[in-house]
Amino acid sequence: MRPSPRIRVLVAEGDSRVRQGLRGILEGQEWIQVVGEAENGRIALEMVGQLQPDVLILEVTPLLIDGVEATRRVSTQYPQTRVLALSVYRDEDHVSEMLRAGARGYLLKDDAEIDLVSAIRGVSMGLAFLSPDIIGVVLEDWRRAIC
Repeated sequence: MRPSPRIRVLVAEGDSRVRQGLRGILEGQEWIQVVGEAENGRIALEMVGQLQPDVLILEVTPLLIDGVEATRRVSTQYPQTRVLALSVYRDEDHVSEMLRAGARGYLLKDDAEIDLVSAIRGVSMGLAFLSPDIIGVVLEDWRRAIC
């Protein structure tokens, strides 16, 4: 039986310590391959074009090109790469903007140590992932949209 392919992940995060922490979590998984790191959205976009990762972990805060614009461009130009937003922001504006831009998941940095691996697995398979604290925000936004 042939081993299943590794999920190729690119990490775009402005704080080098956070990038190293994420890499440390991911390198412990034999089915994940970290193919690169970017310190801002502009570099992340260039690297997505070159490396064609399965999942881009993208910090929501402005990184020369903000997370929303970078997500929009990746979703349009590289639809095979799924974006997992990584954020400290729990408010409706940030969450809604990222999801509308095409992010397949929204992970709070507080939850990364516990949920990062399952978020990547789900997003890479085309499923959505939301940190538990974000679900209420998304539901409220959805309720307003349909009422």
